[in-house]
Amino acid sequence: MIPFRLDELIDWLGEELIQVHPQISPVESLQSVIVKGISTDSRKIKPGEVFIALRGERFDGHDFCTEAVSKGAIMLVVSEEGYRKLPSSLSDYPKAIVKDTLRALGNIAKGYRRTYLTDIKVIAVTGSIGKTSTKEWLKLVGEKIGLKIVASPKSYNNEIGVPLTLLEGDNTFQYLLLEFGARNEGDISYLDEIAQPEVGIVRSIAPVHLETFKSQVNIAKEKFSLLRGVLDRSGLAVAPQTERKWAKKISDFFPGLLSSVKWLKFPRFSLNLDRHNLSSELRAKFKLPSGKKLSLELTLPYLLPRFQVQNLFLALSTWDLISYQINDELTSEVLLSSKLPEMRANTFRSGNTLVIDDTYNSSPYALREALNFLTSLNPNMGGLVIGDMLELGSYSKRYHRWIGKLILRVPNLRYIWLYGSEVKETFDFLSERLRGISLSLYPEERYDELEESVLEAVRSDEVDTLLLKASRGMRLDRLASKLRQ
Repeated sequence: MIPFRLDELIDWLGEELIQVHPQISPVESLQSVIVKGISTDSRKIKPGEVFIALRGERFDGHDFCTEAVSKGAIMLVVSEEGYRKLPSSLSDYPKAIVKDTLRALGNIAKGYRRTYLTDIKVIAVTGSIGKTSTKEWLKLVGEKIGLKIVASPKSYNNEIGVPLTLLEGDNTFQYLLLEFGARNEGDISYLDEIAQPEVGIVRSIAPVHLETFKSQVNIAKEKFSLLRGVLDRSGLAVAPQTERKWAKKISDFFPGLLSSVKWLKFPRFSLNLDRHNLSSELRAKFKLPSGKKLSLELTLPYLLPRFQVQNLFLALSTWDLISYQINDELTSEVLLSSKLPEMRANTFRSGNTLVIDDTYNSSPYALREALNFLTSLNPNMGGLVIGDMLELGSYSKRYHRWIGKLILRVPNLRYIWLYGSEVKETFDFLSERLRGISLSLYPEERYDELEESVLEAVRSDEVDTLLLKASRGMRLDRLASKLRQ
């Protein structure tokens, strides 16, 4: 981060600011204080940083203000309610009292972006599935081109993660890569207003967070609002041709969207997976938007799902559209040096069993891709551990039965473990149709029994390929960790 003056931060707070307490005067004293960073974590704060007290479901940052001050925080940003509960020992310590500390964080990041990051280009990726992987491919390709890039870590894709990532940027970087997530209407527009990206990518529209969005049309409106913001700033808007149908459905809401977006057609390619050597043989011919043709034929030292090749193509095409040179050698180097994000179709061996760890999250279309990946590995004794797909609202029963239909298509399954309450629909559907396959249902309170049953099957070599997939809230990564031991 580029250090800035404390009076700038106070100015950026805008209408969120109620008052500075105690009153700091004259103004020159604010101008003389330099902010070296912004922190929302009292455990990691450093001297010279401002501490913003956020309130979450399981914590309240106002409870850690004393710790932040003891570690060198130069000012506290607190809510009016939080201010009243601060200990008397902090009564004379500089505080910015605001209406909402989360919005205050966004305002600070927005001000920092407009003041200090004017020479850095921002690329934002959104989508129901695949946005994190697409962002990571963008980073890998960009770095191979020779660009200096800062990217949001892991899935810093919300109203906390995006501002904090922006605040990490400085003018030594040329590009900043962000990921925009959304759980509620207006989330994408809010993040777009803060980050002001010059390039926007919509990766996919799929049935996720239906509990709040109610329909895929509403999801499409939310995701494509990123491209509307980018186009309003005369930027570059990119999306796969497969999502054009959703743009048509919302064209009345976003006039000009269909004709302004760069629609990319996924190429055909051959991908053969070797489950024994954990390698992939890729043969592909890509035609980039500039007309440049790539011809790839290489063996990769890891198992690569098909949808990741599509994510890579989006990344290559985006840099091509920005006018960077992409060639066969560069693309091969990217593929050979890449590493899939954690808990996203990562593979490892547990004894003699090949495990697919896809436990980061789950939704109907994401699970379909995971099942396709499992099938491509040609299991002889396949196993599935499938947990609830959360936040589907009134669509939950429908989609949990739908995934039962997908499971029926997977060959050579021997075990199916279902975990949670929503997958009861899947269990009932499969119970009526499966024969000769072990099918079991474990509610959340019986997780230990699930774990023991899976571990026993793996130890007994009764499963040669095992897929783990569930929504993040089901914490199925615990099982992946056990299998790695």
